[in-house]
Amino acid sequence: MISLDALRWCHNVGIAVIVLDHDGTPLLTSADPGVDDARLRRTQATAPPDVALTITRHLLTVKMAGHARLATRLLDAPDITATITNLTAALADADTTHDARQIEAAAAAAYFDAWHDTVAVNFAHRDLDKIPDHWTRFDSRRSPLVGGYSARRAATPINALLNYSYTLGEIECRLACLTLGLDPGLGFLHADTKARDSLALDLLETIRPDIEAFVIDLTRSRVFPRHAFTERPDGTVRVLAPLTHQLAEMMPTWAGAVAAHAEWVAHHLADLSDHPITKPTPLTSTARRTANPTTDGRPAEVGRRAPQRRRYRSLAPAKAAAPYSPNDNAAGAPPAGPPSAAKPPPPPHEPQPHPTPTPKPRPPGPPASPPAKPPPKPAGPAPSASTPTTGTGRSCPACKRSASPTSEPQADSPTAPPPLSAAANGYPTHDTGQR
Repeated sequence: MISLDALRWCHNVGIAVIVLDHDGTPLLTSADPGVDDARLRRTQATAPPDVALTITRHLLTVKMAGHARLATRLLDAPDITATITNLTAALADADTTHDARQIEAAAAAAYFDAWHDTVAVNFAHRDLDKIPDHWTRFDSRRSPLVGGYSARRAATPINALLNYSYTLGEIECRLACLTLGLDPGLGFLHADTKARDSLALDLLETIRPDIEAFVIDLTRSRVFPRHAFTERPDGTVRVLAPLTHQLAEMMPTWAGAVAAHAEWVAHHLADLSDHPITKPTPLTSTARRTANPTTDGRPAEVGRRAPQRRRYRSLAPAKAAAPYSPNDNAAGAPPAGPPSAAKPPPPPHEPQPHPTPTPKPRPPGPPASPPAKPPPKPAGPAPSASTPTTGTGRSCPACKRSASPTSEPQADSPTAPPPLSAAANGYPTHDTGQR
């Protein structure tokens, strides 16, 4: 469950939230619109046919070049590579968008023909008796569940992996369109259809080879359990969790793969406008890297500040040099350096006797007089009857009871109480330096 505070935090830091259905259908997407220029969308909607043909050629050329590389690197089909290369050259001579679609369809048919004997799904041995035979192989990209004219409703696990990954790539293409200020529904290669993002599908053509290479590597590098896929009552094969989570982890990769092509389309349309439209690069940050190059000629990494070296002073106290000892160069001690650099030992220190100072004689003075006696203290007033007295007849400020010399116990008596303290009775005391 995602709270509103979490959605607000994702919006503030620029994170898109995508909620998918069990079949990969996006139920909710949230992304920052980014560039919001109505003039760019008007140019996109009113683009002439020659502009649409130029954009179509560019997108399909990227796709077919990627298929040619995969046919050589992963499918080991050099003849298919030659066929796709020839069709790519013929794409430059296409006069209409429809002709470009026909050339691309022929190249895709030749490309997927090379999948028959090279791509398969490996299941665990304990599950081989529980799965259909057609689940382990690739027959065709088209599904027999829809009459063989579309790839929707996959009937095999391989096509289910492709369809789910294509859907994730389409979502990233749609987010790229929104970031650049383009309308995802106004395409050039795909016709306008209700409830379909045609421009997002146009951009998806450029990253299909990357998605297919990922699926091929996935099927060759792991063994799938039976519960990784399920077959619905109508025969459609679906991918289940946690395999769907692993496929979704590739979405940042697809976003980075389509970024440059999406910006190319936006900049090409901006050049056609009668008004000056800025051409930002929020997806690839090319403008920022160009404005902030590094010293070694390579563009600086976007989004991260270059690390700076800091010098710190050591807070540990310096170690005092050990005093010299004649046994430093004995057997077992490490050498102190080359003989030429060694310093001779200092001479032994002999303590010298300190002279005793002679007291100077004092000059004779007058004879010393005897010390003067202190003057006698004046007699104070006699204590009154209301003033308490101690055993000596004096008044005690720390004692509030009356006592007589004959009735108070003596200090040396075993039953005498301890002397009272003035601080214990709340009276101020004078500090005499004793604690």
